[in-house]
Amino acid sequence: MHKFLAILLALAAISPAAAQVYKCVENGKTVFVDRPCHKDAAPLDVRPAAGAYDAAAAARIRQQTDSIKTEAAREDRARETNREITRAQSERDELKRQCDRRLADLNRDRDRANNNLAGAVYHRGVTSQINSVTEECHRGLLAHEQRIQMLEAGK
Repeated sequence: MHKFLAILLALAAISPAAAQVYKCVENGKTVFVDRPCHKDAAPLDVRPAAGAYDAAAAARIRQQTDSIKTEAAREDRARETNREITRAQSERDELKRQCDRRLADLNRDRDRANNNLAGAVYHRGVTSQINSVTEECHRGLLAHEQRIQMLEAGK
C-alpha cells in the first residue's frame, strides 16, 4: 500500500509543463516529439495559453464542431448509399446480360430442333428451360430493383 502511495505521489509531482517538446523535420514534414531528433536539438519553450476562458465562445465552437461532424457523417452516409446503389445497379445489369446470353443460347438450341418426333421432344425440353430461365431471371432482376428502390428511398 505504501509503495502504491509513493508511486501515486511521484506521478502527481510530475507536471505536464515539465515535459520537453522538440521540433523536428522528418521526411520533409515538421513533427513535434518528446525526444531530441539530433544531438544539437534544443527543446521548444512551450507555455500555456494566456487570457481568460470564454465559456460561451467555447460552447459555440463545440456546437459548430458538432454540427460540422453531424453534416460530415450525413454526407459520408449519402456517399456510401450512392456507392451501394451504383454497385446494386451494376449487379442488376450484369445479371441482365447473363440472362440475355443464356436465353439467346437456349433460343438457338430450340431453333436447331429437327422437324421430327425427336426434334419435337427436344424443342419442348428447351422451351421448358427457356421458361425456367426467364422466371429465374425475372425473380433475380425484381430482387435487384427492390434493393435499389430501398436504397434510393433511404437517401
